[in-house]
Amino acid sequence: MDIDHDPGIIEEVIQTFRTRRKWAVVYVWISSFVVAVFTFYCGYRFFIAETVQSQIGWSIGFLYSGLIVSMLKIWYWDEMRRNTYLREIKRLQTQVAKLTERIEEHLGK
Repeated sequence: MDIDHDPGIIEEVIQTFRTRRKWAVVYVWISSFVVAVFTFYCGYRFFIAETVQSQIGWSIGFLYSGLIVSMLKIWYWDEMRRNTYLREIKRLQTQVAKLTERIEEHLGK
């Protein structure tokens, strides 16, 4: 991981698959896709439902599955932010080490 530049969004997504928690990232991607398909299915079924009771049922399914997709995406964005924070901490560590080295050189003269 290069800490000297900020990666673009695609690079950040790719980096999430290279972390220790890549199994969780893969799980979230697959789950999000499956639940999103179910969300669209519920929306479709809502519009072709013939009774109000079935419309209510499909709309509840649509709302809850949409909420689940949103929560999974929030977790994923938090994971991407965590990688950004780690990169920034590494940058700060490098700067502190360089500053300490310069101070030691200055005091040693």
